[in-house]
Amino acid sequence: MNFFLFLKDTLRKAGYFIIPYFILIICCIVILCNFSKSEIHVWSNIHNTPFLDFFFAKITFFGNGIFVIFICIIYMFYSFRNSILLFATFAISGIFVQLIKRFVLPGMPRPNIYFKGIYDLYLVKGVEILHSFSFPSGHSATAFALCFSLVIITKNKILQVLLFFFACLIAYSRIYLSQHFLIDAVVGSLIGVFTVLLYYYFHQRIKGEWMDKSLLNLTKKAN
Repeated sequence: MNFFLFLKDTLRKAGYFIIPYFILIICCIVILCNFSKSEIHVWSNIHNTPFLDFFFAKITFFGNGIFVIFICIIYMFYSFRNSILLFATFAISGIFVQLIKRFVLPGMPRPNIYFKGIYDLYLVKGVEILHSFSFPSGHSATAFALCFSLVIITKNKILQVLLFFFACLIAYSRIYLSQHFLIDAVVGSLIGVFTVLLYYYFHQRIKGEWMDKSLLNLTKKAN
C-alpha cells in the first residue's frame, strides 16, 4: 500500500479522533491569526477556579513520559507490536520536540518570564513553574502521540472521542498552568499526531513472529 492510500485508510478508521482534531486545529489557527499569544494567554489566565486548579494540576501528569512508559509496559503483556508502537511514537515525537527547543528556537521564554514586569500572572500553588524552552510543548506532543496511537490500536469509536478530549485536556493544562502558550500546545500536538502517522506507516511493515507475541505468551510457554 502506498503512503497516500495508507493515509486515507488510517484517517478513515481514526475519523472520530482526527476529524474533531483538525476542526480544533483550524479554530486555533483562526484565534492565533487574530490575537497575539499574550492576549490569548491573559484571557485564559483570568478564567480560573479552585476546582480547575486542582483538576489541571493533576491531569497534566498524564503528559509525562513516565505515564507513557507505564502504559507501554502494560501493553507488553498483550502485544509487543503495540507496545513498541506506543513507545516509538512517544520517543520520536519527544526527540523532535527537544531538537526544536534546544537547537531551532532555543531558550524561548515561558509565560512566567514573558510576562515578568508586564502582567501579574495567576499561578496555581504547588506547581513548579518552568522558565525557558517554551516552544513547542512536550506534554502536548506526548499526549497526542499516546492518544492517537491508542486510537489506531483500539479502533473503538467511543474510545476515539474520549481519547481526543483526554489529549486536549492534557494540552490545555499546560496553558492553564502557565507552562506554555497556545501556539506551543498546538505545534506540540501536531508533532505528536504527524509522528504517529509517519511512524505507523513503517511500523506495519516490521516483520517478525515475536512482534505479534506478548509477555503472557512467553510466560505460558515457559510453564
